[in-house]
Amino acid sequence: MFNMEKFANLLTKKRKDKGLTQDQLADLVGVSHQAVSKWERAEALPEISKIGDIALAIDTSTDELINSLYDTPIKAPIEKGSADDAYFALVDKTKVGDIYALAPNLSKEVLASAIEVIISEKGTAAASMLYRFVDDAYLGKIGKLLLYKGDISLAKYVDEATLQNATVEYISNADTIKDWHTKNAKYMQAGKLLTFCKDIEFINDMFAHMVANYDSWNVWKSIIGEFPSEVLARQGAEFAARKGTGSFNGWWGVLGRRNVSKIFLCYADRFNNNEQAWHDIMIFYGNCDSSILESGIKERAENGKLDLNILQKYIGNFTSDMAQYFADHGLNYMGKMQIGACPPIPQDENAVWKRISEAINKSTENPSLLRARLRFEEEFDIKLQESDVRDWPEIIKWADTARKELYPEYDTPDNAILKEILKRLKDIEEHIDDVESMTDELESMISDLEGRIDELE
Repeated sequence: MFNMEKFANLLTKKRKDKGLTQDQLADLVGVSHQAVSKWERAEALPEISKIGDIALAIDTSTDELINSLYDTPIKAPIEKGSADDAYFALVDKTKVGDIYALAPNLSKEVLASAIEVIISEKGTAAASMLYRFVDDAYLGKIGKLLLYKGDISLAKYVDEATLQNATVEYISNADTIKDWHTKNAKYMQAGKLLTFCKDIEFINDMFAHMVANYDSWNVWKSIIGEFPSEVLARQGAEFAARKGTGSFNGWWGVLGRRNVSKIFLCYADRFNNNEQAWHDIMIFYGNCDSSILESGIKERAENGKLDLNILQKYIGNFTSDMAQYFADHGLNYMGKMQIGACPPIPQDENAVWKRISEAINKSTENPSLLRARLRFEEEFDIKLQESDVRDWPEIIKWADTARKELYPEYDTPDNAILKEILKRLKDIEEHIDDVESMTDELESMISDLEGRIDELE
């Protein structure tokens, strides 16, 4: 007979000895807090399939837990023959606890039969406690049979060739499903099966195929860390090439800093380490493992694949060791704006921007402010280069607002730097007026030409 009180007392003691709360034990076992509470109040018993997880969590043997479920300890017969006889004498051959007690002395054939009965009646999870008594070859045999029934719970024991064939079949079936809810579930199952494969190229090809059909990684978010990092790097670079590096927003923590760094390095290589690729990467530098990314930069620079000059503007983002590496190669962050990005500049432009650069370098004590200032400078350059002259008034207004927020130390009436910046903005405004005047004249000339053309026709 079951003895819930005996089990509850043992569980409570072992849990406390281990220093676990009920919530922590629940998380380790994969059940709710309420379930653990009921076990310890002797109001319920756990499913037999959870005994192994509980034993592992509280650092005890499954034998001790199994025996605590009964009024008197279960002793397995010593003789193989008598253990087999005891099994056949069981009225209910799906009681895992009874079979577990007999399992060490059951013959190989009888134990295999017992496992198959439990799987048939209660599923693979219920039989999992008995797997320790059989070899991997047997589990592979059972796993192969289950694969073709849609059950992947023993897939890790199945041989590579069978796994690959089953994976292709699972993916092919998922491709044909039109209902997205069902399609998601099938792709998830196929993805999980794929994580048990060992052939990197096969995994890469199958993952690429699924992403191409699904156009997203979202369905595999909960298991993405189980894919080989090499596959994630290659496929991540391809996905980012199509969708942009920002497509992984919300995924940084799931992927982990190491994988993010490897994805970005592959992304840079895909575009031959050009300036735009590294600009895309540096926007999300804070999500990387700096040691991996910076080692990758050094390796590419030393192999002649990366021109360090394109990273000069980002030196302030890197670690001090990397900044020293740049310095050793004659590069320092200068905080300068690109020549020719806007109208003629004041004579003392270099002095003005040198002082601003010094202030930016001092802001390394506040990394978020530094990054914001760097983004402002880059964005200002890009806006001026890519915009039409008619857009400049709005750009000036935007830049002036940003300046007040990011460089408050210069925002004083008698500050020479502020005066120079304002003079620069005024020069741009005057230049706009000249261009608009020229535009009006050109439009008038075009109108006259159109009139003459009409007369000629």
